[in-house]
This record gives sequence, structure tokens and C-alpha cells, in this order.
Amino acid sequence: MALDSSLLYLDQAKWDWAEKEHKEDNEVPTMNELLPYIGAHKSLIDRLMALGVVYTITPFGDDYRQSDVATLTKDLRFTAGFARYYPAGTKISIQGERFHPQVAFLKGYFQQNWAIIVPIWFLTFIVGNSTFLAFWLGRRFFGSKAATVRETTEPRREGGVEPPQPGL
Repeated sequence: MALDSSLLYLDQAKWDWAEKEHKEDNEVPTMNELLPYIGAHKSLIDRLMALGVVYTITPFGDDYRQSDVATLTKDLRFTAGFARYYPAGTKISIQGERFHPQVAFLKGYFQQNWAIIVPIWFLTFIVGNSTFLAFWLGRRFFGSKAATVRETTEPRREGGVEPPQPGL
């Protein structure tokens, strides 16, 4: 995912910055100080920042390795990955920490899966209405013929007397 990758690139740039600038533990670089060390990945980070991702860079050191946090300021929907929708306020860290804002279960489920739910609902709506219409038209136009067929297949009763039944 792009957010996880950008956090990895920032962490690597932070280590390169500390090595080349001879920095000690617990020093916090700014984004401007890290830009020369990000290299070709600057376009990814710039694109995510334009979408509303705010990066919180943690101090340099082994205690803070890969602990930078990306915070979303707007709702984002990614086209690839398992969790395609991230509401505003979501914080993501490489260490597996994902802090999602509280949202109702059904609302969150619909936000994550609307691209699947809407076509299935639409298809079900079309098939259901087509089936109902075919059944209704069939009963309306062919209902009288079905009744006459039923009448002719029943045993014939003449004069209201039942035919004799053997063995009674």
C-alpha cells in the first residue's frame, strides 16, 4: 500500500540523514531536511500529502525505529489493497498500529464494500422485478387456459353421481 511504502521511505531517509549529518539519538528531522534523502520516492510522498496525508516524524534512534505516523485529514479511497477506504482521522504506522476513528458497524461496512454492495443490490432488484413481472403477466394472460386444463383432467362426473368404485 502506498501509505505503508511512504512510511518506509521516510524511515530510511531518516536513517540516511542521521548517518550523513552525524546526528545522535532523539533528534527529530524536519520534512525539508529529509527531502534530499528520499530521492525518487519524493513524488509518492508529495502525492499523498496533496491528498491530505500529514506525516508525523518521530525522533531518530533505535527506540523510535519505524514509528513515524501518517494521519489522514480527509476521507481517502484507495483502488488497491484490502482496506480500500480510510475515514479522516485514521492514523497509520508501520509497526502495525492503525487507529481508526469510531464509526457505526453498518456505516463502516458499507463504506468499505459499497463498490460490491451496490451492483449486487441493483442486479437483485432487476432480477426480482423481472421475475415478478413475468409471473404477473403469465397469470394475467395465461391464467384462464391453465384453469381449463385443470378442469379437463379431473374425473368426469355425470348427473352428479359418483362412478362406482371397485372394492368398496
